[in-house]
Amino acid sequence: MLKAASAQTQMNVTYLVTLKKDGTLYLEDQPIEEKALIKQAQQENRTNSHFAIVVRTDEGASPLASTSSS
Repeated sequence: MLKAASAQTQMNVTYLVTLKKDGTLYLEDQPIEEKALIKQAQQENRTNSHFAIVVRTDEGASPLASTSSS
């Protein structure tokens, strides 16, 4: 009889971020500040090797401001 090999579940976590034309950010359907989004994404990335971010923008939206790491 074959023995079952131990299985490891890997979750793929994807953040869907929307940048509106007025510069507001949304994580899924909830408004979020840029610094809070970056902090959350950094934490998720540290704990999940399958973490990804998908960014969609309104037509004419400006790119995110560049932030420096401290």
